[in-house]
Amino acid sequence: MKVKVLIYIFVLCSFAFSSFNVFAVWDVSPGQTVYEYSPGETFTVDVMINGDGNDIDALGFDFHFPGLLLDYVDVTYTGTFLENWMFKDVSELDANTLRIAGFTTTNIIPSGSVGILIKINFIVEAGAAGEGAIFFDGFTDDLAGATDGQATFRVPSAGFSVSGLIDYYSNANPVENATLTLASATEFTDVSGLFSFTNIPGGTCTLGTKKLGDIGSGVSAFDAAKILQFAAGMITLTPYQMIAADVSGNGGVSPFDASYVLRLVAGLITAFPVGSDWVFVPTSYTINETNWSSAPDSILYDPLAANMTDQNFKGIVYGDVSGNWSSPNLAGGVSTVELMVDAAQNLDHEFLNIPVKIKMEEQAYSGHLKLNYNNTDFEFVSSSLESEESSVIYVNSKNRDQIACVFASPNSLKDKQLVINLMFKNLHPGKVSSPELNPVEFAIDEKNTITNFQNNQDFAEIPARYTLSQNYPNPFNPETMINYQLSEDSHIVIEIYNQLGQKIRTLVNTVKTAGNYDICWNGFDDSGNEVVSGVYFYKMRAGDFISTKKMALIR
Repeated sequence: MKVKVLIYIFVLCSFAFSSFNVFAVWDVSPGQTVYEYSPGETFTVDVMINGDGNDIDALGFDFHFPGLLLDYVDVTYTGTFLENWMFKDVSELDANTLRIAGFTTTNIIPSGSVGILIKINFIVEAGAAGEGAIFFDGFTDDLAGATDGQATFRVPSAGFSVSGLIDYYSNANPVENATLTLASATEFTDVSGLFSFTNIPGGTCTLGTKKLGDIGSGVSAFDAAKILQFAAGMITLTPYQMIAADVSGNGGVSPFDASYVLRLVAGLITAFPVGSDWVFVPTSYTINETNWSSAPDSILYDPLAANMTDQNFKGIVYGDVSGNWSSPNLAGGVSTVELMVDAAQNLDHEFLNIPVKIKMEEQAYSGHLKLNYNNTDFEFVSSSLESEESSVIYVNSKNRDQIACVFASPNSLKDKQLVINLMFKNLHPGKVSSPELNPVEFAIDEKNTITNFQNNQDFAEIPARYTLSQNYPNPFNPETMINYQLSEDSHIVIEIYNQLGQKIRTLVNTVKTAGNYDICWNGFDDSGNEVVSGVYFYKMRAGDFISTKKMALIR
């Protein structure tokens, strides 16, 4: 009986020891828990073993990896447990799986060993993005029952690309050197107006654009004329033009904006109330006549989750209502104008006036005249404008020895004479002289000018008496000049009557300083209608002086 019990205990112990060896396993794991590499980079997965399973003289298992992200290159046996094995083999079962096998008769891996079993080399696919798992399974022979340690392979996000074009709203000219910001990156448009961002991380971000200066001749008095025409209901403006015209930034367009444009052109201000030279509107925004004032100036990505192309903007120079901006600036058209500087009046007084007469020979709505003068002997005081067109608005400025005179009208100024009266103070009253005026720049609308310039600044004596001269030419068609002289400062009225004694036109009704003057009549009445051929009378009243003369209009 005792013998049977001993045999039974021996069998149980033997089974227990045998069971212990069977269930003891190797830990087979990648050398890292996370692998992170970028496209094109190479790296190695060290397959590590550690454990007290059976001694290993043969093995086999499958190695799985994300084939969409990685390309298998080869294996390295140097410095591994398999370096001197008789047979070692790696085969690709598919794009995601390697089958690894081997055996030895002399280089057995003893139980309890720790180290590198094999090294597997990979390269990251070009354009790869995302992550996947690295793990083992199918262990056979001496690795039977081995654990299948897992790792994560990750391609860090290389970010996204964002590209587009910026061109001008009216003529599609490319806008160069505009500054764009996206996330923490900054780019600039090239000569073609193109820009491109790369490697922008995903997430919520805003693409913004700005530009300083480089407005060239884009803003002129002609833009003020356009604003006035719109305010008078004479023309309509596109939504983009409305944005350009609203230089006050109040969400509307009015003559107030025209005044700002004139002041900027004249140099009285250096910036518009909107505070910038440019604004950019995404072309993806559907702009119309009701929403233009709320048009965005940036593009919001919430989030940026893909490459973005055609992220285009339209550039607008504030104040450029006509839309003539270009880069590099073009010369523009050419216009012809008559410019005459008359003799100074009141030379024996401390103050003197110099009339500058302008006559447009072509359709025109605005002008910008700059004149130099001698500021050593004279101080510029003020200026005013007289015009046959009552709708003209006018501003002027002075900068050292230069005067800028800017005017605009919603109505055509063709064949209308404008007189700019420049008032100076003689710094040496005992010396009879006059500040010589020299035009240095003259632009009509947005055109350079061919100026027919006449300087009549010979010194003039104060007329001895009131005089009304005969008009010239006479008879005339379509216009005639009337000369008159004042011996002292006076309120003067010059009117034209028909043969029935009916007044048809008032040419002058204002206070004038003593001097010699000319006024033009173009054959129109006060209502803007052409009068018919016939005999007309013009009458001058100044103080007690009254004189009437006759003239003939032949159509």
